[in-house]
Amino acid sequence: MQEKQIPISNRRKRDKAKSGARISSHQIVACALLLCGATASAARVDAIEIVRDGCALAVIVLKPGAHAMEQEAADDLRWAVREATGVTLDVVSEAPVAGERTPIRIGSQAGLPADTPYDGGVVRAGGGEVEIVGATPAGVANAVATILMEDFGVRMYYPEPQFTIVPKSKSLCIRARIVAPQFAYR
Repeated sequence: MQEKQIPISNRRKRDKAKSGARISSHQIVACALLLCGATASAARVDAIEIVRDGCALAVIVLKPGAHAMEQEAADDLRWAVREATGVTLDVVSEAPVAGERTPIRIGSQAGLPADTPYDGGVVRAGGGEVEIVGATPAGVANAVATILMEDFGVRMYYPEPQFTIVPKSKSLCIRARIVAPQFAYR
């Protein structure tokens, strides 16, 4: 069936009459910019700066008697910060006095959401501290690995220095997130 041809002048009138029902490209662009800005500002609110301009702002807090996987996760975080910025974060057993340095607490913790998988975890960033907790030590290790990849840009294609990429930076932040691996064994 052929569509009836409408003269151009009438088409413009028809389009103007229907324009209230249409969304213009300007409106779409404006909404996209607002959404991007809201997402970016939310990400900044949920991030804690741990290194600024080559100066350490944080310490790693690891409780005495921590599981070997938790100790290894703390070592990995410390290594990545040193490789990226040249700054070595101290590892302590007690959090510093409030306002001194930001504590990065690493460890397993009961009381995570019920749907947290055994190898999942939570990274909380706010209130002047960072908490990297997992349902198990494997969850802690996965949470730290996620921080290294997503926040620091670390890529390790093979466990040899020539296959490891650590982008250089003067400042580093850790963002809040929930870590839930997509499959159980990697």
